[in-house]
Amino acid sequence: MFGITTNVGERTRVVALREEGGEINVIAARVGRGRATVIRILAASRRLGDNQVPTPKVRLGGKKKTSNRTDTLIRRSVIKNPFVTSIEIKKEYPELLRDVSERTVRYRLHHDLNLRAHRAARKPTLTKEMKRKRLEFCAKYKDWTLDQWKKVIFSDESTFRCVRQSARTVRHPPKSNRYDPRYTLAPG
Repeated sequence: MFGITTNVGERTRVVALREEGGEINVIAARVGRGRATVIRILAASRRLGDNQVPTPKVRLGGKKKTSNRTDTLIRRSVIKNPFVTSIEIKKEYPELLRDVSERTVRYRLHHDLNLRAHRAARKPTLTKEMKRKRLEFCAKYKDWTLDQWKKVIFSDESTFRCVRQSARTVRHPPKSNRYDPRYTLAPG
């Protein structure tokens, strides 16, 4: 019940702060946990009696299928190619990931390595060079009069695609720039 959200030290601190007469909101802020978590810890402590600290439940589940070394190799594959899929990673290391499913590889990427899948961003359509040229154009003609602009005709040509491209997913570290060229697709 408490093994995932809090450790023994945090539970002890919650019970001690409550014994000192602290309010639940204040305790939650000081411990850095939610109000509901503090209430659950205090309720479990009352059930045990004498303000005892509740111990974490034994975690269920099987043994981890990948080692830290294997997780490092999986991470390295994604850093090298952010568009790689779990199936491709499994094919890249057939001996190492023989008994590991693609779903487990995705779980390791998402939960343990913090490399979540996102839809790849489209590369911005204007490059730095295009933006520079547009600014030069504006600076060149900023002092034109209304009569001069009346002699100019602007036309616009737009390209439309009727067939939608399939969406690609990309994995990148949480604080990386979404529009970094490594993580974007060409426009269109």
